[in-house]
Amino acid sequence: MLLYRGLCGGTLLWLLASSSAYALPAPTFDKLTIKQGLTSGGLLQPPFVSILAKGAKCDGTTDDTVAINAVLSAYNNVAIPQGISKCLVSSPINITRNGTTLVGAGQTSVTFVSNSATAPVISVAAGLSNYTLSGFSVDRSVAPTSDTARGIDTSGGGGGFATLRDIYATNQWTGFYLGGMAYGVASNLTAQNNYGDGFYLSNNATYTTAQWNLTNTISQTNDGYGYSVVSNTKNPMILLPWWDTQAFANGLGGARFVGTPEGYISNINIEGGIFSTDGNNELFFNTYSGHITVSGGTFIEAAGTAATGRSFRLPKSNIGRGIYVTGNVADIQIGDVIVFDNSQEGYVGSAFRTQIVGAEFLQNGANGAAGTCSINLINTNQASTALITGTRSGALNSNLSTTAGICAVNGAGVTITGNDLAYNSQVGVYFSGDKTGAHVEGNAGYLTVSRGEVTLPAGEVSVTVPHGLPGVPYWVSISPTKAPGTAAGWYADTKTSTGFTVHVQSSQPYPVTFAWEARMYPN
Repeated sequence: MLLYRGLCGGTLLWLLASSSAYALPAPTFDKLTIKQGLTSGGLLQPPFVSILAKGAKCDGTTDDTVAINAVLSAYNNVAIPQGISKCLVSSPINITRNGTTLVGAGQTSVTFVSNSATAPVISVAAGLSNYTLSGFSVDRSVAPTSDTARGIDTSGGGGGFATLRDIYATNQWTGFYLGGMAYGVASNLTAQNNYGDGFYLSNNATYTTAQWNLTNTISQTNDGYGYSVVSNTKNPMILLPWWDTQAFANGLGGARFVGTPEGYISNINIEGGIFSTDGNNELFFNTYSGHITVSGGTFIEAAGTAATGRSFRLPKSNIGRGIYVTGNVADIQIGDVIVFDNSQEGYVGSAFRTQIVGAEFLQNGANGAAGTCSINLINTNQASTALITGTRSGALNSNLSTTAGICAVNGAGVTITGNDLAYNSQVGVYFSGDKTGAHVEGNAGYLTVSRGEVTLPAGEVSVTVPHGLPGVPYWVSISPTKAPGTAAGWYADTKTSTGFTVHVQSSQPYPVTFAWEARMYPN
């Protein structure tokens, strides 16, 4: 007999071929079991066993470790009923079954509190897949003394399809340790007031990737980093996108990505993030690979400008860049971001390929240190390239002539066009080395090409021309606008930061007019 399924007034109806209609009841709950029934969306759910089913009290004083683990070792679908607030444990709550679901009503509904200084609160066995942890908090009643004292510990790695959602971790050494994973979702997670890092992502020899999709996570006021991504093996570590990831007031910095020559980290994609007021670099990349993108309205500000750490116990550091990229990075793309008011540079980098498009770098160098560039390319490799276009970059906080909105070592491979460089106390662009090969043109607030006409009065053999450029021209060309008569030769010399001099070999009894062009750069 055929069955047809549909919704009527929020109730699921099963319609038989005879058109008889039967309404299934809503789910029923008791202390031990959440029975099979309908969710608010009208979908059937499997039965959930209460976390109290094996005798856990969750009264905040009884040690519930054994009773909770007895439930989790026997059942896949375990629910945390409302009406309890604190479950005390003395050793890890162990997730040992594939397909386990442990679900509570939300971050503030119930807290698992460990009285161990070294053990994880919740530990996921190595190799598990298809598990979900959701809707609770993890805390600790004693100060952690070891980096094994983690809130959620998945360091053993897993096969894939793991979900961590709506969890709050505090007073741990590491809030969330996310191990190797083929695919995992970490969403609506909060790590706050931890003794080390808020989030730590790594891999191992069995599970080499750490493909966690971080969405709407926040890591704040931790003593370590907001997010640490560290490759611990000789195998590449491939990441999934991070969306709406936030870091605030973490002692050592916002997010760091550290690989090795063999265990490189690749495919970093940060979109819509906020990294603010951390104690050192907001974003740090030393990946030994490339494919790094920071985009999607990411906001990066105020590194080193305020107190950080647990309960803001660490004084402001007065150090820290917005984005720091080492020479071990192959390529990075930055676009649609704001990098603002960091203690040191907004961007400093030595990547082999750098592209900055449609970004804003303003008021960096907030610690008042002289010599701070807003964007600083450490391009000592003559084969490297950099493209900066459509970007506003300003260094208003510096008072040295060697600083600028955009600084670079060498000109080879550097293209700086179509930017707004008006917000600088010194110059728009500065090269500390040989600027040969740079293409710098069409930038608002930074004149690199000037043109005009100058007339040599009758009887004179030279005239000084103000060029209006922000520095000494790289070259000047002149050409008479009409036949100069017996003035057989002409040339320009004595180039300074304000002007140059036009000469003729012999004076004429009439004025001679020259068209001129002065360029700051050879290209």
